[in-house]
Amino acid sequence: TDHHCDSLWRRQAAAPLGFIKKEKQEMKSGEKLNVHSQKVYDILKKDFSKILKYASKSPSDEGDFFLKIEFESPNVNEEFGIYFDTEDNMLTVGFSCYHYHTYFFAETVYEEEVLSATEVIQSIMDNELFAAKIYKKGRYTSSILLEKEVITNNELKNHRWLKQDCDKVEIISWNGDFDQEIVLTGGGLKDNLMKIIRTWFGRN
Repeated sequence: TDHHCDSLWRRQAAAPLGFIKKEKQEMKSGEKLNVHSQKVYDILKKDFSKILKYASKSPSDEGDFFLKIEFESPNVNEEFGIYFDTEDNMLTVGFSCYHYHTYFFAETVYEEEVLSATEVIQSIMDNELFAAKIYKKGRYTSSILLEKEVITNNELKNHRWLKQDCDKVEIISWNGDFDQEIVLTGGGLKDNLMKIIRTWFGRN
């Protein structure tokens, strides 16, 4: 359905200047997408056509092209926005320091995976998903996506990727409203999270 696409488009249209990168130049007809990218493009054209105004083609190692879509973040503290591409016969969605790949096999349903990717993008733009940089002894070790309720409901300590010996998590939100550094030492995780929650409520 096109409902999800309309929701994403409304956020783009109502956003402040600079939210989205300038519209890409029209793709040249001689630049042929590879088979995988063309399948994804056809689905987007059918169900999410407005997003394609921000699409471009990038050359692959095989001499053809893959699809790439980019959105600039309105967060003044974050250099990297959201990108979506079909390089290497995958679907990749990235935001800030984090990205994930979807691999395609014979049984993969393209429509489901494309829809899932657009839902992730929408959730990031709605501040329902955050990028999280994980640190150990002052050194960046990895990144994950965290749901908003994991932070606000004090469930971070139970997250499966945070049970190891990490000591700080940096939260990066789409528009910057929820950007925080959560220190997991000192007064204890529970105390630190409660301080952050009180800070958020104090802002509103």
